[in-house]
Amino acid sequence: MLITEYLRGGDLHQFLKEKGSLSPLTAVNFALDIARGMAYLHNEPNVIIHRDLKPRNVLLVNANADHLKVGDFGLSKLIRVQNSHDVYKMTGETGSCKF
Repeated sequence: MLITEYLRGGDLHQFLKEKGSLSPLTAVNFALDIARGMAYLHNEPNVIIHRDLKPRNVLLVNANADHLKVGDFGLSKLIRVQNSHDVYKMTGETGSCKF
């Protein structure tokens, strides 16, 4: 079980649906927040592979969309890295179903 904080802003998918296009500055800030989150997850020696990164799994910290956080770790996988040459092979059965 993984318990995370409650983020009041909802998910990025809904935000984009309601707001439409992002300004270049907001898009860069959102991309940096997501990249920082993924970099944190990929820190050795225990690496978390998310396996389902998409706008619905990226959450806004508040209604002002000040920052984003990566969420929904239901399909994630924890791997232990012994050295920098270890490799994780993705399988085709991960991610969300497409309807």
